Amino acid sequence: MNGVINRLKIAKKPKIKTKINFSKCFKILLTIAGMILFISDPKQYIASFSNGLSLFAKSVLPALFPFFFFTKTLTSLGGAKFIGKILGKPIRKAYNTPKIAGYIFAMSLMSGYPIGASVTSDFYNNKLITREDALAVTAFCSTSGPLFVLGTVNGFFDNYKFAVLMLLTNYFSALINGFLYRNKQCENDCDFIVSKENDLSKNIRDSIASILMVGGFIALFNMIADMLSTLGILPTLGSWVDSIFSFIPDGTGYAFFVGIIEMTKGCVLLSVSGTTLTNACLCSFVLAFGGVGIAMQSIAFLQKCNVKPSEYFIRKFSQATIALILTIPLSFLFLN
Repeated sequence: MNGVINRLKIAKKPKIKTKINFSKCFKILLTIAGMILFISDPKQYIASFSNGLSLFAKSVLPALFPFFFFTKTLTSLGGAKFIGKILGKPIRKAYNTPKIAGYIFAMSLMSGYPIGASVTSDFYNNKLITREDALAVTAFCSTSGPLFVLGTVNGFFDNYKFAVLMLLTNYFSALINGFLYRNKQCENDCDFIVSKENDLSKNIRDSIASILMVGGFIALFNMIADMLSTLGILPTLGSWVDSIFSFIPDGTGYAFFVGIIEMTKGCVLLSVSGTTLTNACLCSFVLAFGGVGIAMQSIAFLQKCNVKPSEYFIRKFSQATIALILTIPLSFLFLN
């Protein structure tokens, strides 16, 4: 008995190796840094967050909420099946996606961010599309909406032709971008099942929940853009761009990088220097990319489809680059 006890004492405990999650640590440090910066000047950043909410309430909410409601109601009524019959076949042939991707494409074109991601998530949850389908669909069903571009952006620049140019480059870039990430083959082509339940109050509740998330992201990233400006990061990057491209007005580079963080505020700042070709290219890039704020909204939906943030950002960057390139030849038709 004593020998057994001695052997147990001698036996070493197995070492448990703990892996350090550097990504998580980095996110924690960033969050702590943001909290410290907020505490250092709460009055400034409360005002910044408030300005973001005001921008959302005046420019985004009136244009986006009705479409959240209409798309959810249309989906529950079986509108996907009807629209899928019209757009389903050409979308399937072009991108090797299920025919119901035609409905996602139509909703994205009509409603804008982040409706395409939201509907994609709904269809994935209902097992109507696969993860591979969701990846292919994300490449061409993520665009700015016509009400935002022709209404809000037109209001910023006070030039309807400029707004039309932005909308066309946005749409065409999405269509071209889809070919870069098309499915190799489409094995899944389920018919859309019409929901037996069309609860008006539920559609409104779901729409309110979605739009509040959008508003929160816009206000938050408006504040984050101001924090990065306070730290001198965005002004430094902007000055670097202004110095390289000496022909652009001062502040254009800063406006562009603000737009990369928060699209709406970036468009406001770009509009200050008018409807130049440079502004058209940069604004087109920003609208097609959507900004990190909108990316986070879309990723929140697409993560339910097991779409990685890196996969989303790669697709959006290529779309934004295509939009910028398309702006140059099309500008001769729309800019004087």
